[in-house]
Amino acid sequence: MLSSPSVPGYGFSGRPTGTGWDPDHIAGAWAELMKRLGYTRYVAQGGDWGTPISSAMARQKAPGLLGIHINLPATVPPEVAAALPMGGPAPAGLSEKERAVFDALVASGKRGTWPTSR
Repeated sequence: MLSSPSVPGYGFSGRPTGTGWDPDHIAGAWAELMKRLGYTRYVAQGGDWGTPISSAMARQKAPGLLGIHINLPATVPPEVAAALPMGGPAPAGLSEKERAVFDALVASGKRGTWPTSR
């Protein structure tokens, strides 16, 4: 059976009454939803906003989650990937444009929003 929950506030999902509905929070809510629906084994697929949500489900080791498939992966050098979760500092040697992107990713992570393209 296929099941695809809507992101809170979109599609068939009601608008949240409180703040804090970032990808990590939504991932936890979706894992709870799958449990309440009786799924003991499932996979998650994500694109656009589903990518960070599905990725968060994997990081959180959601019970019953067998795997994820994402079609908007973020590919960054290992030293950048290591610095992003800590909020910086940016690795040495980045160009001005790369530094601007790094700073935008750090800021968006703190806000729980997806950065806009430049």
